[in-house]
Amino acid sequence: MLAKFLHVDGSTSTKRPTLIDVTNEE
Repeated sequence: MLAKFLHVDGSTSTKRPTLIDVTNEE
């Protein structure tokens, strides 16, 4: 099952949310 969720990248100075496609990752 492909789970999609909004992830905020805190490593960037802009802190822009990115759509992450998760397959076998948590």
